[in-house]
Amino acid sequence: MLEKVLFWRVNSTTLTSDLNSVNNVFIKLITKLEKIRKRLSVVSEKNQQQITKLQIERDKLSVIDRDIQTQIEKYEGMIV
Repeated sequence: MLEKVLFWRVNSTTLTSDLNSVNNVFIKLITKLEKIRKRLSVVSEKNQQQITKLQIERDKLSVIDRDIQTQIEKYEGMIV
């Protein structure tokens, strides 16, 4: 009960100052989180580019593998 009484005796400028301090903490936190989110987006985009590059490479290797398999089958057909 004493805390409630003391609360009402606190100067409004003190409360405003405390509120501003808390707001500043939240603003800094939000700013840091936005920076993290931006870095995450950049890394994600780079990863996607790398994935695309590797998928293209895989497709090229798959074509080469099919060509080799075709050659093998062709030469196996020539064996008597």
